[in-house]
Amino acid sequence: MFGTTVFGYVRTLRINEAHSLLEQGKVNVSEAAGMVGYHNVSHFSLLFRKTFGYNPVCKS
Repeated sequence: MFGTTVFGYVRTLRINEAHSLLEQGKVNVSEAAGMVGYHNVSHFSLLFRKTFGYNPVCKS
């Protein structure tokens, strides 16, 4: 009905929050991943790249 699962929706919220944190430049990639609940930075980076089309980087 909404085009995604509950898990997919939550994953989108988490990855968008991490993107926002990285854009602000206040945290590095591993800190952003941890803050949104990803303990495996490699998995986080893969999902980030799949979502946004580029690797996660801090804008500081």
